[in-house]
Amino acid sequence: MAATAIVADPSWPGLPSGAEVQQAADDLKLANENLFKAEQALRAARFEANSARERALDLLRRVDYVTDSLYGPGGVEKGRFGVRPKDQHRNKYVQTPIVKELALSDGPVGGTILANWHRVPRATYEVQWYADPECTSLLGAAAATRSRYLIENLGAGTQVWVRGRALRSRQYGEWSDVSTRIANV
Repeated sequence: MAATAIVADPSWPGLPSGAEVQQAADDLKLANENLFKAEQALRAARFEANSARERALDLLRRVDYVTDSLYGPGGVEKGRFGVRPKDQHRNKYVQTPIVKELALSDGPVGGTILANWHRVPRATYEVQWYADPECTSLLGAAAATRSRYLIENLGAGTQVWVRGRALRSRQYGEWSDVSTRIANV
């Protein structure tokens, strides 16, 4: 009945001919071949760009070394050679602090645990929870933007071991000490 209604509809395009199917297959094959060629060209261009970048960085490192010897690391003369003087404050590595005092408490409903820790300024966090104290059997992981995270979908009475770490300026801090709790009923 539905097939009869479709065929009777004047806007129904009908079945494609064998030539139309062959043309569509040929067009698809050509498009895939062109895409493959473009990907190969992109890989080659990326390789050449990376090679040129490495050569330029090597040259700048050598210039930096020589100008350090001649003018000192903070010498303004380094700018004439395309190298910025070293600012001891700007280039100082600042380690991301460790997440401290990770505390676990009952969540608002059964089968949940609320993890809280001391806030690390300008950081996001990674939280992981495990089924064992050695942290080898991962049950779940999440990213958090605040210094707390609600672990959900745990079976009531399930014991988990939780750890967290901060991420700031694309640098992860060390993992916190592991805390454990049994999910509330």
